[in-house]
Amino acid sequence: MNRKTIKKIILVLIALGFGGFGVTLGVVATTNPELITLVEKIAEYGLKGLSEYFNFLLELFKEAVKYL
Repeated sequence: MNRKTIKKIILVLIALGFGGFGVTLGVVATTNPELITLVEKIAEYGLKGLSEYFNFLLELFKEAVKYL
């Protein structure tokens, strides 16, 4: 297999994963709306953590550049 074929397979698998997540979230929304609130909170806290992680990397990069 060449690299292009592997990349296409990976992209298809990622698309299927996102599609499956969307369908699952839609089913959960219609059967138990309270779970959507929990998913929103999880996403919110995850994004806050990701933001802090990127800020940490930015500060680390700034300190590394100072010593170059």
